[in-house]
Amino acid sequence: MVVCEVPKTFANSFWEFGNQPMTSATRPISRLAPLGKSLSSGGTALSVVSLGFDVADYSSGDLSGSRLGYRATGTGVSIGVAYGLGGPYGAAAGGLFFMGEKAWDMTQPMRNEISRQYWQFKNDFDNALRSGWRPR
Repeated sequence: MVVCEVPKTFANSFWEFGNQPMTSATRPISRLAPLGKSLSSGGTALSVVSLGFDVADYSSGDLSGSRLGYRATGTGVSIGVAYGLGGPYGAAAGGLFFMGEKAWDMTQPMRNEISRQYWQFKNDFDNALRSGWRPR
């Protein structure tokens, strides 16, 4: 019987790296683990507090329901991704939602202009048709 051993790929050896015993090279890094866990818990708590402020702004009429829903979804996705994949991935997901909101805000003047021009064209076209003009 011939036994064929599958060669290890980089991915296999990379994921096994976390299971290796501690050495003098990894010991200083392991001391930062409690700090990382504290920062992670603090970040989660701050995002929930921020969502609480958003709810207060919504209650006072300073924030729309759709914006509140978008922010709540972003917070939930960020926490879920952090729980499932790890803190850096959750932070990246939250960052993507934040950048999406800022991109929406930045494009608001352009979207308003496009909408204004569309409705102006539509109204002018409707008025022309009502006045008897017909396209050839």
